[in-house]
Amino acid sequence: MRGLTSDGAVQVVQFQLKGLHNFFYYDFTESLRGFGATPEQVEALRSLRYKSGDDDGPFAPREIYVVHDFPVLIDFRVEDRAYQVWQGGRFTSGSVVSVNAMTYPVASIAFDHPVDIESALDRVWEWRRFYAQMAMSPLPLEAIAVRGSLDVKAPTANLYLPNIDQHPVEADGLNKLSPRHLALNFWKDRQALSDCMTKWLECENDRRRFRVRVDRVIERMNRRVDPNDLVEIGSAVDSLSTLAANLQLPNGVLSKMVDAAHAVAEEGKAGIDRDRISGLLGSLQRPSLAKRFTGLGAEIDPPLEKKDVDLLAKTAAQIRNASAHGGAISDQIQPRVAPAIQAITALCVRFDLETCGFPSRSSADARVISKVRFDDGLNHLKSLERKVEQKPVSLLTK
Repeated sequence: MRGLTSDGAVQVVQFQLKGLHNFFYYDFTESLRGFGATPEQVEALRSLRYKSGDDDGPFAPREIYVVHDFPVLIDFRVEDRAYQVWQGGRFTSGSVVSVNAMTYPVASIAFDHPVDIESALDRVWEWRRFYAQMAMSPLPLEAIAVRGSLDVKAPTANLYLPNIDQHPVEADGLNKLSPRHLALNFWKDRQALSDCMTKWLECENDRRRFRVRVDRVIERMNRRVDPNDLVEIGSAVDSLSTLAANLQLPNGVLSKMVDAAHAVAEEGKAGIDRDRISGLLGSLQRPSLAKRFTGLGAEIDPPLEKKDVDLLAKTAAQIRNASAHGGAISDQIQPRVAPAIQAITALCVRFDLETCGFPSRSSADARVISKVRFDDGLNHLKSLERKVEQKPVSLLTK
């Protein structure tokens, strides 16, 4: 309790995620050859190691390891919060002739004023969802601690969260987390990463429901295949208010359609009241699945082609309808479930990241993992579609 304020609040929260080092792929130790060094260089190194007049025998190093300072890697603000990622390190003597060095990134959120623990943890989970999107895989929380003051010397309290899965099923194989398939994780990209991360967090109020639902599917999709995940993803897309607004009819158009339809009904003495017509035509304000996917696909680079939108929408509708009616998934639909979930979830992730400035290719000029998984899922669906379209060859016998 010494790590909290007198009323149980916190002002700083720090955490570590498994695999977080992949997002900050920096070298802090530089190896130099010392063999053949000049006497002046050897004397300069000796002065760094020994005190004046203190000698420890012959000194002729063949390998020199320079460990650079561990600076703050990321530092930006969003509203009343300061975000940082800084590099920690641990050095131990392995033996007489070796030294073991380990570095690890630590994420930190400092609040302008103390907040309750629940609010602080909400901000941690908010930021963790960003890393899970970038990795397309749940990232286990390795450690979390809080302080009741901005003073770095203030006592720290480590939190124990037994309800958190410490060993979620992460992506493996070609989809395993790797620095090669992450955007903006080189040293020269730090400012660009900071700017994009700032914009991503600033969109949290508008996209919170969307991100929470997408995060649930990302957490589950690596350990089992469930058609209900498509229902979850559909709800996520529905919650994007800005996307729905762009797809709705212009102001006044729906009212004119209702008036025209009601006039026709009155002329034909059909006995249909205006409210019933309004309720029926009001469904036009809800965009179709294909329209929603078109809105998502228009924001990515390159924009999604219409034929791919139609394939995703048709497949999602087939799986959703089969699942909603409580029947068994047919043998024709079952092979499409996993690639459809992967492609549509990756499409949502690409929309969220790329609209906040993240590129579709990594710093190593490789596709980012969300694009890799999107392409794999979509190509699998295309392959299944071609097999269905192929006509069977009849065998002629005498």
